[in-house]
Amino acid sequence: MIATKPTFKELRAEAVRLGITAESLGYPLDDLVRRARENDDPLGYLAIYAGPAAAETTEMGVISPIGPIAPIPVQSAVTIAVPFSSASLDHCYISTHVDAQLSHQQGLALRRLHLGLDAAGAKLANDRRVASAADAVRWLLEQVGARDQGSGAAR
Repeated sequence: MIATKPTFKELRAEAVRLGITAESLGYPLDDLVRRARENDDPLGYLAIYAGPAAAETTEMGVISPIGPIAPIPVQSAVTIAVPFSSASLDHCYISTHVDAQLSHQQGLALRRLHLGLDAAGAKLANDRRVASAADAVRWLLEQVGARDQGSGAAR
C-alpha cells in the first residue's frame, strides 16, 4: 500500500497538536504548514518546529511524538569574495526584475540559502521574513548593497 502525504488540514491539526503557534514561529502557522507539505517528510518537518516540549532527547537522537527526527545539518555561514563595480550608476538603466533558469547545482544552492535564512530568522529590509527563494535572492542583494553603502550589518 502506498502512503499518501497528509492533507493541509491534517498537517495543520498536527501542528496545533504539537503546540506550534504563530507566536512561537513569529509568522503565520499556515506558512509553516505549506512548507511542510512541500517537504519529503512533512511530519518530520513539523516536529522540528515543535520544540523541546514535544520531543524527547535520547542517546540515539531526538524522538518526536511522530517518530525519530534525522539531524539536519546547518552550515552557519559561507564567506565569498564578490567582484563589485564602483562605477557611477547615475545614468544607467537599473533592472528591477530577474527571470532565470537555474542549473541543478544553482537550484540546490538557492534552496540551501533559503532554508538557512529561514532557519536563522532572517528578515528583509522591509521587516518581512525570508519566506521564499526569491526573498533569499532579495536578502542577498540587500546585504551586498548595504555593504556598498557602508552601512550594513546582516539582519
